[in-house]
Amino acid sequence: MTLKHKFILTLLVTALVTAAVGGSLYRAAQDKPDQQLPRMSERQVTAEVQKALPKWDESILSATDGKPWSARIRPDAVLKAVNASPLKTPAVTNARRIVDGERVLRVIPELGEVRYVNNSLNWSPDRREKLVDNGTALQIVNKAFDGLGMPRPEFDKPRVDTQAGHDASTTSPADSATFEMYRLVTVNRRIRDLPVLGSRARVAIAGSGSIQRLRVKWPPFTMRAGLRLRPRDVVAREIVSLIMQQDPISLVGVRGSDLTKFVSARLAYAPQEMTRTYRRTPADQDTEKQLNESSAPQLDSDDIKKDRPVQFMSLSKPVSPPVYVPVLLVTVAASPTPYQIVIPLAEGR
Repeated sequence: MTLKHKFILTLLVTALVTAAVGGSLYRAAQDKPDQQLPRMSERQVTAEVQKALPKWDESILSATDGKPWSARIRPDAVLKAVNASPLKTPAVTNARRIVDGERVLRVIPELGEVRYVNNSLNWSPDRREKLVDNGTALQIVNKAFDGLGMPRPEFDKPRVDTQAGHDASTTSPADSATFEMYRLVTVNRRIRDLPVLGSRARVAIAGSGSIQRLRVKWPPFTMRAGLRLRPRDVVAREIVSLIMQQDPISLVGVRGSDLTKFVSARLAYAPQEMTRTYRRTPADQDTEKQLNESSAPQLDSDDIKKDRPVQFMSLSKPVSPPVYVPVLLVTVAASPTPYQIVIPLAEGR
C-alpha cells in the first residue's frame, strides 16, 4: 500500500519568541562547534550576573495568601463549567479520576488541578469544521473559568493560538493543504504582578465551539511562613557557582546568533519544591509542552478515543498543596542549549 498523504501537526502561534531564539542558537552552534568556542571565566560570569539581577526588597514577602478556590470543586461542577452533559452515573465520593464513555475527568481539589478531555470532539481529517474566532474563544473560556470559580484577579493576559496541521501529499505537492484543528487559549498566573511558576490553565476548543480538553493547574496560593530575604551577594554567588559548574560557553556575539545577554533574570513566585534548595521530587509533572515551543502540545493517555463504561479512581489520602517562595528565574544563553535555574530569594527563619 502506498502512503499518499502524511499528516504533520504544528502550532500557529501569536508569539513564537522561544522558537525564533532557539533557531538562532542552533545555527550559531552549527557554525562554530563547542570545542572551538572560548569558555567563560568566573570573572566574566560574575559580571554578567551582576548586570542581570533585578532589584527586590522586603515587599516581595508581602504577598497575601489566596482563597482556597478549588477546595469544593466536584466533577459535576466541572462538567457544567465546560457546558457538558452530566455523568451517566453519579460520581462516588472523593472520586479523583472518572471515565465516562469518551470523556475523562480528573479533579484534585487541594492542588487546584482539573483535567477534562472529550474524545468525541477529537479532530478528524473527515470532519474539518471551521473554528470559532479568537473573541468567541475567549468568551467560551472565560465562562468556563468563572464556572470553576477560579480567582480572576490572578489571571495574566490570555493568549489565543491555533493548533494546526498540514496534509502533505507524497505524490503531488498541489494536493497538500494546511488546516486548523483547535483554538487554544492559555492563561498564566500572576501574584502582585509577578509570574507564578508552575501554574497555568489551557483550553482547546473544537470546530463545534465546544471544549475538547481543559487542563488547569492552579494551586491555592500560600506563602511559606517565617521567610526572610537572603543577602543579594549570597544569591549572586550561588548563581555564578551553578553556572560555572556547567563549563559555560556563551553564544552572544557568535555568527548566526541574535542574542545580546548571556544571563537574564526575572522575579517570580514558585512552589518551594521547584527550587534547588528544597527539591526532593520533580516540581512539575506537567508533560504538556509550552505554547511557545515549536511543536504542538502533546497528548496523554486520556486523549485516546475509546467507548468506555463509567469508572472511578480515588487517591488513598489527600495531597498536601505547595507553599510558595519568591524566586529568581535565571535564564542562561549557553551553548548548545539554554537552561533555566530557579533561585530562592528568601529562606525560613
